Amino acid sequence: MIEDEESKKICSLEYHANEDNVLEYAFWQTKSMRDTFHVYNNVISIDSTFNLNKSGYPLNIIITIDGNNDTRIVALGFVTSDKRTDILTSFFNWFNSNNPDYVNIKTILTDKNQSQIDVLRSIYPDADLSLCLYHVFRVMRLETHKKLPLFALEESRGI
Repeated sequence: MIEDEESKKICSLEYHANEDNVLEYAFWQTKSMRDTFHVYNNVISIDSTFNLNKSGYPLNIIITIDGNNDTRIVALGFVTSDKRTDILTSFFNWFNSNNPDYVNIKTILTDKNQSQIDVLRSIYPDADLSLCLYHVFRVMRLETHKKLPLFALEESRGI
């Protein structure tokens, strides 16, 4: 914990390196993020970036929606892999330990990462888990574009 002069937590940080001293994850949450989650804690969305930093570590982001329908980041975590259930479990358990209001989470939006879905179902068994529409439509668009050249070829041959 990093603390200011009044001993108030201004940031919660957890990190772990493997036996080769290679960073496996780093999670953090500022006081402002924690305060936001304290007020807006019924719905969260989980997303990960892909190859946006030199190390290639996915950045996991936990987001909530405030009273103005604006998204607000409430926690961040760099991880070596967003498919490793042990790291994802550590991330969400760490989040819960810093945010007692996690018990109010009713809905979780996520992408199609099956490892993440499995971990979320085990840690938040009473929450409704839904796929984010943005990710559903994105996958549909990508898959459709993969198939379109085949359909165009079949039509040109009269199939």
